[in-house]
Amino acid sequence: MRWQLVCPLGLLLTTACASTQLNHNTLDLGSTVEQLLTAQVVYNLAKFIETPLAVPSQLVINGGSAQTANTLNAQSFNPLMKAVTVAATATSATTTKVDAAKTMTLSGTNVATQNWSFEPVNDADQLRRLYALYRFVIAGNNDRDAQKQLLTDYPIHNVTSSGDTVGMRARDVPLPDPTALIGPNCVLCTKGTENAANSEAACGLRAIPLDIVPKRALCINKRLLPSEKNRAAWLRWTGGRPCTSTRKDPYSCDPQSGDLVIGQAGATTLYVDGNQPDRYPEFALFISAAAESSQSPSSSAGARKGRAQPAGLILGIPQ
Repeated sequence: MRWQLVCPLGLLLTTACASTQLNHNTLDLGSTVEQLLTAQVVYNLAKFIETPLAVPSQLVINGGSAQTANTLNAQSFNPLMKAVTVAATATSATTTKVDAAKTMTLSGTNVATQNWSFEPVNDADQLRRLYALYRFVIAGNNDRDAQKQLLTDYPIHNVTSSGDTVGMRARDVPLPDPTALIGPNCVLCTKGTENAANSEAACGLRAIPLDIVPKRALCINKRLLPSEKNRAAWLRWTGGRPCTSTRKDPYSCDPQSGDLVIGQAGATTLYVDGNQPDRYPEFALFISAAAESSQSPSSSAGARKGRAQPAGLILGIPQ
């Protein structure tokens, strides 16, 4: 914690001082959100580079709090009595009066508490989504085989819907979450929608359970692919496994002039292509979306997102 006590001791109990510190602590805590996410991304990328046996490790931050407490104790002692001393001699008498010592004690405490609450990702679908994304970018997001593998292996988010669905009545059944197939965070997007890529290699057919369409055409989100102006893979590194173990092009991992350092974990230093630096933060945001769990019908979020539609039809998505 980097808080510095700037309020005078006598103002510790005032609302202005306490609220100023609370605001500072809240902003200080909030500023670490990005650090928590990117540190995990860097660690997992390095782990997937160093070993083919890697499994993603991810935490979901689901809450945080900042608290401050200021106290002041004051004590003053002012005796009313005086010490009187009389000295007498044969010729004179001297009287001396001495005031008792006055004392004043001030003590204060300033306590600030900051914390995050989190839970590890341990759901199989969440882990498979993360695994597919990390493997995809390590293999090279410009590689056609890697693109096809992501299209095949990435589990789609599901919600539940109660009602008539392919002859199944009065029971909860899984349906693809429409917001996960058309929104800006869709990893696999319905073909023809705003975020879907246009290239043939980045699109494929997927069978979606309980969908009236036998197979739906899905495409990788264009933000996960190389930028239109630069067709190279955006991730490069030094250290870890040789590039030949992860990519077809043995030189595609070598950092180039103008590349930006992302971070370091273990013996691996990661770089983002200087011509498409936005691909790294985009990837980190997709990792965050992939770590989200599918909604349950018993939760309020599930109740809001679940769709009750006949025959599993997903409204708002081109057929």
